[in-house]
Amino acid sequence: MPAPVVLAVRFKASGPAIRPMRNAAMQDSVTAIVTFPVDVWFAGSRTFAAELTFGGRAIEQITLDPGCRFPDRDPTDNVWPRAEPPSPAACGG
Repeated sequence: MPAPVVLAVRFKASGPAIRPMRNAAMQDSVTAIVTFPVDVWFAGSRTFAAELTFGGRAIEQITLDPGCRFPDRDPTDNVWPRAEPPSPAACGG
């Protein structure tokens, strides 16, 4: 089922200023929630390359569907770099 692509992008604590992206909202000083609309799938593509243009600050972690809104049999593969498996409570399980 096509769905929006929602990413939590966590940056390193220090570095160049984080430039705003129009489809992103800063959650705190080092975390942005980026949303790409469902239309990224409308041309029939089965893959999507998210372009993150926040400037020179290094990215520490990216999480797909950080709010656990979409059904996912294995949410442990939604984090880059791959992390330890989250506790079952992380996605309401």
